[in-house]
Amino acid sequence: MHIASLADHLDLIDTIARWHWEQWGHAAPGSSVEMWAEHLRRCTNHDRLPTTYIALDGTELCGTVLLVNHDMSTHRELSPWVAGVFVAPAHRRKGIASALVRHAVQQAVLMGIARLYLYTESARKLYEKLGWRAIADDHYEGQPVTIMALDIADTAGHAELAL
Repeated sequence: MHIASLADHLDLIDTIARWHWEQWGHAAPGSSVEMWAEHLRRCTNHDRLPTTYIALDGTELCGTVLLVNHDMSTHRELSPWVAGVFVAPAHRRKGIASALVRHAVQQAVLMGIARLYLYTESARKLYEKLGWRAIADDHYEGQPVTIMALDIADTAGHAELAL
């Protein structure tokens, strides 16, 4: 498995948009796969936000992660965010989500970002293992969520996040 920029694999946008819409589209009534694809097309920068990274096994798409300026409309004061962490069901439980998040953090370092945020409904323990800390419990889009932060400078001692 290797991680690449979606900017180098634009042909995968429609597949990723379908995955993301099927996973999270219920939280955006009135949205469509086409709207999600258009959003992804705007998240294809190489060295600045917003950007998307993909996990590939050979040429097979396995998962995604985004770095975006904002991911919660109710917390516009927090920025930037790790978002869209998704692994295709056939590839779960192989460490791909962790690898994608570590890669996003490494890219954030290269962009000069000192702190990242994310929110999760169910993966708090995964992110805690990667050095993230819970900063708030909230409700968003009808679901209870945990908002988490990662101070990148604090990860220097974590071998799993080291560059």
